[in-house]
Amino acid sequence: MLNVIQRVRSGNNNSPTFGNSIIILLKTLKIILAERKIEKSAVKPKERYFIKIPADISKKLKLSNIKNDKSNIIQKYKGQEILFTEFLNLTGLSSSIINRLADKGILIKEKKVISRIPEFEFSEPPKKFELTSEQKSALKTITNNIHENKFQVHLIHGVTGSGKTQIYLEAIKETYLRDKSAIILIPEISLTPQTVSRFHHYFKEKITVFHSKMSLGERYDAWWKIFKEDKSIV
Repeated sequence: MLNVIQRVRSGNNNSPTFGNSIIILLKTLKIILAERKIEKSAVKPKERYFIKIPADISKKLKLSNIKNDKSNIIQKYKGQEILFTEFLNLTGLSSSIINRLADKGILIKEKKVISRIPEFEFSEPPKKFELTSEQKSALKTITNNIHENKFQVHLIHGVTGSGKTQIYLEAIKETYLRDKSAIILIPEISLTPQTVSRFHHYFKEKITVFHSKMSLGERYDAWWKIFKEDKSIV
């Protein structure tokens, strides 16, 4: 049997291939086995080396021939896990010394995937917000649909600063408590920092962000967290 692989690039459907109708016919006749493969992405997980200092580092250092001044520096960070480059700066040790200690099992050197998290220059203190009777009524209508697993479109009307976002937050909280996910669409990118800040106060590490000014790596990491279901509020 002939194996035909159709290579696909994102946004490019011009690669030379058999016509779809011919492929379908040949597959039906079991003359070929056709596979559709997506080419590897240019974006990869970001990996960095970390140094883990064991809690019993004092005993291990006594068995080594490292000088007392260097030994004392390392012991300051026992039980911690520190980025390799930061550990170099904190201790003043050379990378060759650290690598030698790792080879002897005195320190633990590990490569780990780290997240590229976009930074937002905005922060506001969390506020206690008491919903008005109208807001409670609107929220009750929405949450009733959530409890009943019923899809329904709701339009919330109110002037700027009237508390519409708080209704969104409360509705999403109800969704989150039922192990479901939520997507929040923001009308313009300039509103992203303040919205992220407010949602972070409410949901902590369960949120992730997508926008056009993020790097490909940052967007890849955000997508991967959603794919793994680490993040449920986008």
